[in-house]
Amino acid sequence: MIIAGIDCSMNGTGIYKFKLDDNLEIIEKDYLAFTTVKKHSSNNILYYNNKKQFKDYLEKNKWMYDGIFKFINNAEYVAIEDYAFGAKGRVFNIAEFTGGLKLKLYENDYKTRLYDIGSIKMFATTNGNSQKDVMQEYFEKEKDIPNLSNLPDGKSPKADVIDAYFIAKLLQTEMKLRYGIVTLKELSLTEIRVFNRVTKANPVNILARDFLTK
Repeated sequence: MIIAGIDCSMNGTGIYKFKLDDNLEIIEKDYLAFTTVKKHSSNNILYYNNKKQFKDYLEKNKWMYDGIFKFINNAEYVAIEDYAFGAKGRVFNIAEFTGGLKLKLYENDYKTRLYDIGSIKMFATTNGNSQKDVMQEYFEKEKDIPNLSNLPDGKSPKADVIDAYFIAKLLQTEMKLRYGIVTLKELSLTEIRVFNRVTKANPVNILARDFLTK
């Protein structure tokens, strides 16, 4: 099984992809991100020049969508960070980009899960209000992670990659529960809280919700 986690942003989306064995353990992993800073680019981080490369934001969005779908083309399940309803800034642009991505996932028959940001942070760090520096601290404790030390802390693209990693890890844990490989009682108390958690936006817990799919 191949799964992917996406930290969606109109300018700095991060994606982490896991290939899982029959026990849903990770046997391969890879990541992709985007940057407008050329010195931060690499084989995994695609550089683009927003002012010179595209005639308008729609052309840029399409280019980014194409890069995302080329990367996740063999995934079966995809998880995305859902909207942060307290977000500030160009929220309409972010919503437009994210909505377009959700629609393309639906049209291409990916089984899609939406995780609220509080659940992702709680799963990653035990605290649903953790800031980017804490997310990075927990990420750097994980095994077999890429060396991102050349990238600025707390900013895109490093923060995008870190968030995408934990979104994919949360999806992996959900799949283990759904396939009966682990049970809730085997998880930590914080992880159990994540899977039992309900909010005003999501009044039904994760395990009781269907994936978005055709």
